[in-house]
Amino acid sequence: RSKYDLAILVDPLESEPPSDKRALKKFIEIADTMDIRCELITEDDYNRIPEFDALFIRQVTAVNNPTYRFSRRAFTEGLVVIDDPWSILKCTNKVYLTELLSLNKIPIPNSIIVSKDNLDTVHRVSRTTLPAIPEGASPSCRESLRLKPSSRTTSLRSSRKPGRWHWKATRCTRT
Repeated sequence: RSKYDLAILVDPLESEPPSDKRALKKFIEIADTMDIRCELITEDDYNRIPEFDALFIRQVTAVNNPTYRFSRRAFTEGLVVIDDPWSILKCTNKVYLTELLSLNKIPIPNSIIVSKDNLDTVHRVSRTTLPAIPEGASPSCRESLRLKPSSRTTSLRSSRKPGRWHWKATRCTRT
């Protein structure tokens, strides 16, 4: 028996997980040398949370998906939790992050918060714009903002290759 039991929450069907299989394997090997037993768990293991000493979430986190529910349950059960519920709430809230960084005079790219009330603002943006999807996910520009190619606004789009992130420019405007 190990000194500690760590649950690692994963979604085997996630197309762009925060940690790939190779990274998880290496993490588990290192944890084993520290007398920490790791077990990969999925959404189906929600009721098993109390069996562990800690929860490490390796899925894209959001308030409206199972990661937040798992995090709250684990915290309530007294587990060490990475990502804790408050981090998920704050880090997936792009408005909160923008205001917090600005208030503390931490340099950030020029930012605008687009809502249905000012959606036409996207047409007037002349600098590079990074659309931030509210729940922190990274779907394509076209899917997330219903945008189509244009010469007016430039956005970055991500694609995952094993072990690294690549970014490519995409021109977008509102449809």
